[in-house]
Amino acid sequence: TGRITIPLKKQGYKVIAVEKSSGMASEIKKKCKDYCLDIPVHNCSINEFDNEEVDLALALYEVLNYSISEGELKSNIVAIYNQLKPNGYLFFDLLELWFFNLKEIINVSLDDFSHREWLTQREENIYTYHLEGCGVLYGSEFHFSEEFSIRYWDLKTANDIFIEIGFKETQNTFPQLSSESSTYKLYKKL
Repeated sequence: TGRITIPLKKQGYKVIAVEKSSGMASEIKKKCKDYCLDIPVHNCSINEFDNEEVDLALALYEVLNYSISEGELKSNIVAIYNQLKPNGYLFFDLLELWFFNLKEIINVSLDDFSHREWLTQREENIYTYHLEGCGVLYGSEFHFSEEFSIRYWDLKTANDIFIEIGFKETQNTFPQLSSESSTYKLYKKL
């Protein structure tokens, strides 16, 4: 919803947002309007996006973990590769295995608010992520519930796919992000 896009734009970078979820795309468009920022927002999957070549693609907040099959992951990476300029970069993260072993991620219960997130394993490396909550906001009750599929990708498998498509790992490390539940990687288009 603009967590990265808006600060980059405010720092003077040309930014293009690609968001598959119509609700999330609407939210970033609203924020762009509120901040008087001109950011093109494309409400489509990365496979459907075909706009212009870019210097850097960001696939953060576990974007690639939403690719469930190897074919889907390859297709998404090829689409990103095709949008990058020669020698362009892809910065992404993948959730670590310990995250999937948590089973329960968040469980908050207060007088006027509750929120719970948890995982159930469907098959090897594929999980269903569940969210639910309820509460009172500005005097009105609300309730939400959502489920989606998410997959654990081991780094060797992912690296093999990136190399097959034409990327090279830069070997850069990002210790400032090490407290997160993901491993962060920077790859360069060859």
